[in-house]
Amino acid sequence: MVIIPLVLGMLLYPVLDVGIQQRLVLVVVILIFVCGIGILILYPGLSIFARWLSRFDSRSKLLLKAQSFVSQFSDSVKLSLNRETIFKTFFLTVGVRVCKYSSIILLFMGIANAGYPDLVGADPGSILVGLLASEAAASLPIPTFMSFGTYEAGGLAAFAMLGMPVATAGLALFTVHIITQAVDYTIGGLAFVLFLMVTRTNPATLAAVRHKATD
Repeated sequence: MVIIPLVLGMLLYPVLDVGIQQRLVLVVVILIFVCGIGILILYPGLSIFARWLSRFDSRSKLLLKAQSFVSQFSDSVKLSLNRETIFKTFFLTVGVRVCKYSSIILLFMGIANAGYPDLVGADPGSILVGLLASEAAASLPIPTFMSFGTYEAGGLAAFAMLGMPVATAGLALFTVHIITQAVDYTIGGLAFVLFLMVTRTNPATLAAVRHKATD
């Protein structure tokens, strides 16, 4: 939901020439379509799947766990869509995305300057569109390891439509993916270890977190 206004805003990017604008319209339409599919899968698709899954006999422990997980996940999605939560989450996510994409654009440009001369001087707007396409493709329910493959495919499709050199852009995008994943999992792993340390030394903290989650 956050990606849609970002890609629509790209149409107002004043520096782009007419040729890029025309190709950008097609990319934006594709991105909105992909984002729309993702939203439908989460809601109401997930709720429909939960009701369908509940029709089966729950004697199997594995099926019972699957039913419980899908049902709880569906309920969480419904709760997140109430007016108070969705607006807070939306604006918080917009702020995170602005910081995220600004840093990744700089990373992409730094990689291009270091080893890909034909990408030097690439328009930041075009890079942003490629990154948005990568993330939209990675968000699709396609089984991949750490989104490798889908992430690159989405970005390359957008870069090709925008007339960027596909081979070098793909290598640069793959490098960006590796670096960002390494940073993400390192920070996430350290945060998880810190969380375990805090909750073990202070069990009341874990109890408070569980109580907040159930509320």
